[in-house]
Amino acid sequence: MESPKIVRQQMKMWTTRKLKKDHPKRNQWWTKMGDYRQLFTEEAVENAVRYTLEGQ
Repeated sequence: MESPKIVRQQMKMWTTRKLKKDHPKRNQWWTKMGDYRQLFTEEAVENAVRYTLEGQ
């Protein structure tokens, strides 16, 4: 199993490529650092998704 840090890094790299392709004038997408807690239950994942979509 990949570490959370590596998974986050890979997802950010893939997503950055897509965002740059769709929005070439913008040059920064991410804040420094970030959270990479492991989510061990389906409820934890659902809560994280809900927060991402509605809570920020």
